[in-house]
Amino acid sequence: MEFIHIFPFRNYDQWVLSALEQIRFRDGEEGCQDVKRLLNKCKPHKYEVDFMKYGKTRLFAFIQVVKDICWSFNVEYSNHHIFLYDYELTDETVKQLSDKFGIPHLKGLDKKVNSHGVKKEVCNDEKKLSEMFHECFSSMLTKLGRP
Repeated sequence: MEFIHIFPFRNYDQWVLSALEQIRFRDGEEGCQDVKRLLNKCKPHKYEVDFMKYGKTRLFAFIQVVKDICWSFNVEYSNHHIFLYDYELTDETVKQLSDKFGIPHLKGLDKKVNSHGVKKEVCNDEKKLSEMFHECFSSMLTKLGRP
């Protein structure tokens, strides 16, 4: 039996800016100010602006869980394949995988249900907030996957 695990990949800087856009979209400038107050203390936001929600962070945690399960049940880890794809190509990627493996297409795959491609408002201090996030959490990125 083979397992394919698919994970979206997004450039770290793009992810931070997108997370800030989502907060601005959801909570307005007040949400941006909440992020600023939290980042002043290097604390994550309850929504997107949280290092543990970055795709690579989740990927490394997932890989470790799969390895642990395989070891516990004496199963070959080589039967598990990790597939990273560009976040902006989600629809095309899922369609290609569905076609290749004969999996029925997901309902609504042809519909755009997220705000991708819609002009978004940004936080007034977007650049500063992004810098604050990097100062607080970017060093953690280099430690992913290390024992």
